[in-house]
Amino acid sequence: MVKYKIYIYTGEADRAGTDANVTLTLHGKNGTLTKKNIDDSNDNDDFEAGNTNSIIVSSATDLGDITKVTIGHDNTKKNSGWYLDGVKVINLNSRKEWNFPAYRWLAKDEADGQCKITINAGAEMVHYDFIGNYPKDRENGWSNELNGVCHDKENWYFTQDGNIWKFPVGYDLKKSCSKEDTTKKIYKYHYGYHLGDIDCYNGYLFVPITDDGDPYIAVFSTSDIHTKITSQRMQKKDFITGISTNFTSIGWVAINPNDRLLYTSNGSLGKDSPILVYTIDFAAIQNRKTPFLHPYAALYVVDEEGNYLTRGWMQGGCFDSKNHLHISNGSPHNHPDGKTILNYSNKKGGITVYDVPKLSQNQITSIKVKARSNQSHDFRFQFNGYREEPEGITYWDLDNKQAPGISGQLHAIMIDNNGTGDDDLYFKHFRRI
Repeated sequence: MVKYKIYIYTGEADRAGTDANVTLTLHGKNGTLTKKNIDDSNDNDDFEAGNTNSIIVSSATDLGDITKVTIGHDNTKKNSGWYLDGVKVINLNSRKEWNFPAYRWLAKDEADGQCKITINAGAEMVHYDFIGNYPKDRENGWSNELNGVCHDKENWYFTQDGNIWKFPVGYDLKKSCSKEDTTKKIYKYHYGYHLGDIDCYNGYLFVPITDDGDPYIAVFSTSDIHTKITSQRMQKKDFITGISTNFTSIGWVAINPNDRLLYTSNGSLGKDSPILVYTIDFAAIQNRKTPFLHPYAALYVVDEEGNYLTRGWMQGGCFDSKNHLHISNGSPHNHPDGKTILNYSNKKGGITVYDVPKLSQNQITSIKVKARSNQSHDFRFQFNGYREEPEGITYWDLDNKQAPGISGQLHAIMIDNNGTGDDDLYFKHFRRI
């Protein structure tokens, strides 16, 4: 017997989920296999918006390479229309896997009116399992106002309450630590102001800083975090024809290792506030000169149907090695003023993943959601409680167990501001599936 694990991803467009009966057929080079009335035993309500559902099926013979899948529903229930992100198939015997991206409606009243589709094998889709918190609910001496995280090959870097921290990857982050300890290769530098989610590239730390509404990006050396090399203020300018951005805050930066471009934004994203992309002049940084960032392109974030997304309280960003941009956003349920109720702790907050195309100078384009944490049973980043807040995010494959207590590829900070004492740290970890 050959077993196959099948993941089915539902989008989060309005009314994306379906209660109709779903059928799927695997088409392999050596045969086919059909599964009717699919039921995920771990989910009482399959195929709801934003869900990842999975099943395991068995075949008497190896189907060979899976070249396509046919999937659809019988349209038997009210509001049966279904927005399907796609399907992933894994041969559990050989560990080979195939991806079938769809990103389309299966509905009588949407798109082409079809409720069934055959999809050829295509590009990898980005989805994750949540595998746990470490540290969890921990005041460890540097958790208060913890904002950012990144890494190089051997170290973690964090920003916290105006401080930059550097820990070797082998250090147990659950341990208490309040000051620099060079004997353990733990370094701390107090710079001040609000330091956002940082990124590391080419031996430099890029730190977004907001100083009383006057945001800028500062650069430090990873070999010595105690000295600022240079900095550049983010001012209102004609960034690209038709676009100018009045930076009032800057919460994150992310550098794509494939194109060496820096991505950032104002404090929120929307129709009038895109992600801004810059080239990095490393020679200027080396010579301690400014400007070292130069406008290059702009990206608007949209949902599966191409509608502009609003993303408030931008908190973090990072890239993997395959041009996927992960961003984290959201706020505590209650505003610090104690009166305002915020709405970024549900569908509008969490982690979202986007596939960034190859960009050219002065290009203005949009990027669609490819995966999201909201409402997902397998990619949880919930912070619905009082005073819980998502923060920075980084991508680092730690499945080789070199980091105590930590594995997976995607790592995200959540802090709990409730109660007395320092903020409580929840360092969330996700494994790519």
